[in-house]
Amino acid sequence: MRRFILFHGERHPRDLGPPEVDVFLTHLAVQGQVSSAIQIRAESAFLFLYREVLGTELPWLDVTIR
Repeated sequence: MRRFILFHGERHPRDLGPPEVDVFLTHLAVQGQVSSAIQIRAESAFLFLYREVLGTELPWLDVTIR
């Protein structure tokens, strides 16, 4: 989450929505060249943060680049 917040200019995740999450996950996969295991962990962290902490669903998360 720290990398996500810094990536988006230190904005709070509450102020960021699906487009920003998608851009960050795509960045991790393409420019960051992270392993699939790291990307899966990042997706899980986003799901937890948005569902459990912020009370928001991310149903579109299945279409991100892997």
